[in-house]
Amino acid sequence: MDGELAREASNQGNIFLRSQALDSGYRSREIESLLRSGEWVRIRRGAYTTRETWESRGPTGRYLLRVHAVVAALDGPVVCVGHKALAPLQVPLWGVPFDEVHVRRTDQHASRREAGVVHHRYDIPDTDIVEIDGLLVQVPELAALEAARMASFEAGVVLMDGARRLPAFDDERCAELLERQRSWPGSVHASRVFAFS
Repeated sequence: MDGELAREASNQGNIFLRSQALDSGYRSREIESLLRSGEWVRIRRGAYTTRETWESRGPTGRYLLRVHAVVAALDGPVVCVGHKALAPLQVPLWGVPFDEVHVRRTDQHASRREAGVVHHRYDIPDTDIVEIDGLLVQVPELAALEAARMASFEAGVVLMDGARRLPAFDDERCAELLERQRSWPGSVHASRVFAFS
């Protein structure tokens, strides 16, 4: 991979898009040849990484590559939510599915699911969003609660324990967020996970 494309990839979590490869001078036939040879790995349609990067990652790291690929391909502000927000925070993921990427969008008319991406339409205050390695993610407290609402009790506790080990995690703020979310689906489940953790 040439210098320009390598720089773009390093700014996007070690992934690059087909359009970026073409803009960097690669031809379609060359891209297909690199994919067939295994030098490049297709993460999802139109998004790639190098074999070296792919092989150096475990399941959570490969999932994080998918998250970066999704975000790079979407227009407008995109915020990773739930356990997808915990991955960039280096919280170990256990007991959660890796088949979809959930994102929060403000520029969509309705929530929808397409091509392995679940688009949620709801507002998150700017104070509840942080940037990690080029990704906008929910703060750890909010991400852990959202993950706990959707996961099994056991998986929720593992995720919450991992999040609570982060230096930035604030138990008081988590309790306040729980109170704010009392009427949300799964909030009782999240409260039990938080209490047990």
